[in-house]
Amino acid sequence: MAYDNRRGFEYSREQLELAIALALEGRTKSFIIDALATTANSFYKYLEDHDAFRDNFSHAVSEGHEMLADELLVIPDIIPDVQKARLKSDNIKWILAKRKPQVYGERIEMNVTSTLDIQSVLAEAKQRVEARRSETIDVTPALESHTDSEDDGL
Repeated sequence: MAYDNRRGFEYSREQLELAIALALEGRTKSFIIDALATTANSFYKYLEDHDAFRDNFSHAVSEGHEMLADELLVIPDIIPDVQKARLKSDNIKWILAKRKPQVYGERIEMNVTSTLDIQSVLAEAKQRVEARRSETIDVTPALESHTDSEDDGL
């Protein structure tokens, strides 16, 4: 890592490749910053100044989340202790729900942006009912009239 007055810190190709590789593994940004032996401020400034690396890094982070999700499938095979396996999988699910809520979140959010004229909708519904009324067959059994003389036989 070298400092350039015009652009701030510059990372070597190996450091940039390491950052991408760690992001693909699903490592946290703080872990990546520690592995690069740099500061958060320098790293984020570098991301801000280098569009191509920022795009590659963002894609790697997103793919890293997918790797974490895939890891959920093999945790029982890797960790024989049920409690430890549950703890690790719960932690991964929590992280994924926070970092990619649109994919892994538990809340379903639905936004409706269309508007309806309720009067016209109700008028159309009434027309459909009236049109089907002629097709309707009344299957209600007719009630027989009871007289007192019929009840005497019981």
